[in-house]
Amino acid sequence: MDNANIQGAYLLERMKAVQQKVPELGDVRGRGLMIGLEFVKENKLENPKMRDLV
Repeated sequence: MDNANIQGAYLLERMKAVQQKVPELGDVRGRGLMIGLEFVKENKLENPKMRDLV
């Protein structure tokens, strides 16, 4: 369980760095290896089209 927390913290940190560069990535959150990403349009509304590409 400790390794999942360590790896998750690393992944969360990296995804937050990506979030700063990609305007379509609205929110990044999670705990351990359970990470959630929210894809939005430039006006910050949900973007299911982008979500379905991933």
